[in-house]
Amino acid sequence: GGSLHGKFVDATPFEDALKKDREGGSESPSLV
Repeated sequence: GGSLHGKFVDATPFEDALKKDREGGSESPSLV
């Protein structure tokens, strides 16, 4: 997560999208 807003950034869909992308997810988490 980001240290800019702490847990707030970690809970954002944007962060989740980055995590899924790193895991090799071919989905589009931006729609979530």
